[in-house]
Amino acid sequence: MSTWADLLKEVEEKAAKREGDDEDVVRHESEGWIGLEQALRKLQVEDGGAMGPYMPGEQKGGGNNELTDETATKILEKVKCLAAHNNRFVREAVYGIIEVILKHSDITHGDTLATITSGLTDNWSQVRYRATHSMKAYLAKHTKPEIYPLILPRLCLNRYYIAEGVRLETQRLWVKVCGDRGIQLVSEHLPYFVAYYAAQVKEKNHAVREAACHCIAELVSKVPGVEPHIETLLKLIDEACDDPSWPVRDIACVSSSKIVLKYPECCQSKLPAIYKRFLYQAEDPIPSVRKHAGEALANYAKINNGCRVQVVDDVSKMLKRIFTQPETSVSATDLSNVTQFGVAKRVHDNDVEVHTNGGMFSCGSLAPGPSTARVLGGCSGGHGVARTGLDPWFATDSAVHTIRFMTDLNLKTDGLLDGVVPTLQVKTFIHYPQYWQTVWTSVPTIVRNIGKRAVTEWVNTVLPDLFTCLQCDNKLASTAAADCIIALRKLYGDTVWEGKLSVEQRAFMKHSLLQ
Repeated sequence: MSTWADLLKEVEEKAAKREGDDEDVVRHESEGWIGLEQALRKLQVEDGGAMGPYMPGEQKGGGNNELTDETATKILEKVKCLAAHNNRFVREAVYGIIEVILKHSDITHGDTLATITSGLTDNWSQVRYRATHSMKAYLAKHTKPEIYPLILPRLCLNRYYIAEGVRLETQRLWVKVCGDRGIQLVSEHLPYFVAYYAAQVKEKNHAVREAACHCIAELVSKVPGVEPHIETLLKLIDEACDDPSWPVRDIACVSSSKIVLKYPECCQSKLPAIYKRFLYQAEDPIPSVRKHAGEALANYAKINNGCRVQVVDDVSKMLKRIFTQPETSVSATDLSNVTQFGVAKRVHDNDVEVHTNGGMFSCGSLAPGPSTARVLGGCSGGHGVARTGLDPWFATDSAVHTIRFMTDLNLKTDGLLDGVVPTLQVKTFIHYPQYWQTVWTSVPTIVRNIGKRAVTEWVNTVLPDLFTCLQCDNKLASTAAADCIIALRKLYGDTVWEGKLSVEQRAFMKHSLLQ
């Protein structure tokens, strides 16, 4: 059986030189470290893995392999140097070793906390996850208020990280550390949070930038005493609204609207530029961005009546944009008429030039940083569509979302619903089922918010279009129509609902799964 000294020696040997360096092969700098990873895994198993932990001062099987405090300190010193290794599997194994040592020993190297917090900001989700477990083991024995400025901002951001394991484990750890004092602790250490979020919004990892935008929105919405930092936060969010990665733009737009809604007096001079940004986002090719631009416009409308009138006027114009929509969508100019299983085939799918010399992306990890050109692949840009010559129906789609969110906030829509009715007759462009999907997904919420009696005539007017969509070939649109019918029937009751339907509509309901 290997001794601790043998295992440490093996780790040192494997760390000194990567495998295959003598071969005449060009490889990435992160390759060739599987031997080092395996050595670390063996060390982790000896220390507390599946074979059982070697507690300090204990021996296993009567052998002379005691894990002394001196040995534990040596292990921590060694793995600390490898925590910044360029191979992610090595870094993950390092934090696994730190975790089990902290669980079974009171020994901590001087830089242990700094090493763990570095792992909490790692670009790879698996490393963050293991570092989170290491932090949990550390805080179980070394919880002191002095370390809060260092650890709390990192834990707070990881509560919104895209990787589910990291997110859930951090949320549990946050509750364990803060209890019901989370808002109080954030308020007490507010400058540290603002500084950390400011740095993370500019990170190369788009998932980190997205999480930082979530945190800024949360900070403004829940934490008192943010007023001195509003200008800084608003500037950060404004830059994120022009991020090359659409998930970042998506949440940044909503975050910006929450800032101006909560602190309009601090943003008075910037309101025109911010509002212009919301209108710009409302024409984005990404459906989610358009939806949250509608939410941002509704939040803006709630600032005061003047803002509401301004939003109503612009939304009315946005509804009319669909009437200028050409038969061939700009975003679908690369679609051929050949279909395969009902899905339009993109002409450029087999174009070698389109797929050569492009950017490389790792989902949830590395993506273009904020300084990269806007129209990019992966989670960037609008499916590769530049922000020029966009489809007019995009604005109409966002207008429907805006109406829905305005009703959520109990804001008057001043007849905007009547403007939706004629838009349902536009069926001459390829993406009209997507617009229908937006409308029928929004209708139940609108009726519920305004009141079924107040909009009963409007519902009667759109019923023919609703049943037309129900029978269309697009599954997403027809499903949205079916869900809308089910929701409206529940709101009005069976008797009233039956009275609204024509003979043909009742017959269709009778012979469909909706009955």
